[in-house]
Amino acid sequence: MTRTRGNNRWARAMVLIALCVCFCVGAVVWRIRSGREGVGTVVEWRVTPHSGVDGIRQRGILRSADAAPAIVRTRGYILEIVKQGTPVKKGDLVFQMDDSRSVEEAEENESRIEQEELALKGLGAREAFTAFQEDQELAVKEAELEHARLEEEVELVSPTPEELQLLAIERELSELNLADAQGEHDRQHRLFKKEFISAAALEPFERRLESASAGLREVEIKIAVKKKGITEERRVELRRAVERAEAVVGRAASARERKLSELRHQIVASERKIAGYHDHLKRHRREAQSAATHATRDGVVKVRRYRDWRSGGKLREYRAGVERYAQDIIADVIDPSVMRIDMVVNEADFHRLAAGMAVRVTLPAFPGKVFRGKVDQLGAIGRDRNLVDPTAKGGGKSDIMMFNAEISFEGKGAQFHPGMSAEVEIVVKEVTTALLIPRGAVETLESGHRVRRKKGRVFSWHDIEGRVFNDREFLVTKGLSEGDTIALEQPEEKRGTSVPGR
Repeated sequence: MTRTRGNNRWARAMVLIALCVCFCVGAVVWRIRSGREGVGTVVEWRVTPHSGVDGIRQRGILRSADAAPAIVRTRGYILEIVKQGTPVKKGDLVFQMDDSRSVEEAEENESRIEQEELALKGLGAREAFTAFQEDQELAVKEAELEHARLEEEVELVSPTPEELQLLAIERELSELNLADAQGEHDRQHRLFKKEFISAAALEPFERRLESASAGLREVEIKIAVKKKGITEERRVELRRAVERAEAVVGRAASARERKLSELRHQIVASERKIAGYHDHLKRHRREAQSAATHATRDGVVKVRRYRDWRSGGKLREYRAGVERYAQDIIADVIDPSVMRIDMVVNEADFHRLAAGMAVRVTLPAFPGKVFRGKVDQLGAIGRDRNLVDPTAKGGGKSDIMMFNAEISFEGKGAQFHPGMSAEVEIVVKEVTTALLIPRGAVETLESGHRVRRKKGRVFSWHDIEGRVFNDREFLVTKGLSEGDTIALEQPEEKRGTSVPGR
């Protein structure tokens, strides 16, 4: 009985010991798990001082820095264009335009020139005829003016002895004519009284007697006027007649000049039209001859894109069948070894940048290669991220401003293609020795920063001080020392592949 009781006590003791061991193991496991809570799969990172780059990393797009544009010289439809990325030599065909429009325009201008030249000849004939007609009419008006002047001059001048003698002779002739008419009338009148002739036969002799008598009176009046001189009314009348004749001549000369001037203006306008048509003809002939555009240098053809509004505003490459206009650029011949990078930077980083800063460029198409370059230009005006970032989702405004930047870099003889993506690291400042740890190991709270530091075999939270150094690293100023080990969460896609520490 005593032996049985001793065995039971031993069994109880063993059970208690087993329970204590299990409790201790569970406590240790719980502490280890509690130290790794929220971390998932982690790797250990050994803190060591090393050099780093305080910089800004952004993605950019390559574009050609040395391009010769292929320009459309004649309006029309693209008949033929080389494929995107085709290598060409100087003088090779880049694209061919349909020149039918230019040929039609040239033919139409030739027809216009012929018509306008005929019209110009007609205007020349009209000018000559109008000049002749107006000259004749002006000569008549000038003759009338000369007559009015002579008449005024004659009547204003006193008669000379010779003129008086002529007037006396004229009066004697009038008297003789009157005496002759009177004698003939008396003879015929006696015959009438004897009823040998009728009254109708006597009438011509009566009229001749009256005319001779009136002629004598006029000569006597004329002699009297000549001796006495003209009256003031006649003098005014003669003067006004001369002035009217002068005004008529002036109006005729002005009308002549006006008509000829109008015709000359029409002739000049016609000549200018002909000159303009000749210019258009030369231009259209030149366009027709330059319908084929050739490369001006060796390189690779980069066909430009346009927004096709007929298909909803989609971006398409220029192709055969698209109508284009003179001076449009539809392709470029680029040097694939000389590229630039277009990129945008966040407004939070923009104030840290300056032109001339060094950059390091990596391209997915050239793994393992780092190209050196610099910041060439920085945009002065920011734009909303959704307007400049082609990967932005959704419409509207993001309220995040982005600024353009242009990067130049050395290609080292590599052959690039426009549109390639590039990772650009702008070097703001280089640090030679500092405690830099991955940003993924740092948790930022309102109260500050902390990491999981390893103490013994357990990771526990530990407060640190410092600042974000770049996109990948955190600069520790207090809280960690060289040789400390911290927990670094392993990204899902890289788990099982990372090497702990530096």
